[in-house]
Amino acid sequence: MRKSPERSERPTAHLVVLAAAVPLLATFAGLLLFVAWWQQLPDPLATHWGAGGEADGFTSRTAVLCAVPAIGALFIALAVVLIRMTDEPATGAYLVAGTAGISTFLYVLLLAAVGVQRGLDAPDSRFPGWWAAIAAGLAVVIAVAAYLATRRWSVAAQSPQPSLATPLPIGATERVVWTRSVLSGGLFLAMTVICALGVLLVAVLTTQWWMFGLAAFIAGVFLVFRGIRVTVDSDGLRITSVVRWPRVHISVSDVVAARVVTVSALRDFGGYGYRLGFRGELKGARGFILRSGEGILVDRAGGGREVVVVDDAETAVRLLETYRQRPDSAV
Repeated sequence: MRKSPERSERPTAHLVVLAAAVPLLATFAGLLLFVAWWQQLPDPLATHWGAGGEADGFTSRTAVLCAVPAIGALFIALAVVLIRMTDEPATGAYLVAGTAGISTFLYVLLLAAVGVQRGLDAPDSRFPGWWAAIAAGLAVVIAVAAYLATRRWSVAAQSPQPSLATPLPIGATERVVWTRSVLSGGLFLAMTVICALGVLLVAVLTTQWWMFGLAAFIAGVFLVFRGIRVTVDSDGLRITSVVRWPRVHISVSDVVAARVVTVSALRDFGGYGYRLGFRGELKGARGFILRSGEGILVDRAGGGREVVVVDDAETAVRLLETYRQRPDSAV
């Protein structure tokens, strides 16, 4: 099959090399510094400082040394997997930039925290807060540079597919409403609980009480996307969160095509909530993904696509097609 002239191949090798460059170089630099500093470092090393600047958390010198290549390996592995999963140029650039920026931030903080302890006993060390600002500044610079250095590729535009749904056998003047509630799946709940408990555990162990706010934010996001109401009527498709925000309304006149699709929340959208698809038929589609399963995919007149996972999607699509074919749908 001939490729469309509007499409070019994803430069996978370029993206992987660029994404791996920063964590790989930082790993080698970190190991070299550790070797040079080894005899000057206390054992154990201080790994946390309280609000007063005093060291109150300690880890063995060997464990901290092992963290240097472990961080690099983790970021490289994540970058390779995610890059190979996306065909979207913008997403590829963001992945490269994110890998470079976040790894820079972590490595600068880690090596600075180790470096300030040279020639000292760990309890006597102090870690100046301005190192965090330096790490953040360097991370932004490196991330922007990586983003600009990322080679782009073109993706052939997807033409809306004609709707294959059969209209429902209802009268020309009848008004039918279809509505369903959707609750988030168990995996979404489990991931939320694990993340929130993990943050709370770190907060307690490190006495970083501000992290309770982060745990509350995670719980709040889950509550927003705990459930939605999906409705199809003569006005089109409406999707509303249980807390009334976010919400989406697609009028019948804005519907070019509608069809039933099978959605894998993690494989197609990388998670749960209001997400952007990054692979296959659902690449570029936005929508409410609270669980995996059957869903509605709508191609909009403006070129966008909206998706929602909901039971009995076929009936919803058929009703939407019924209203779309009515003469007054363009009004």
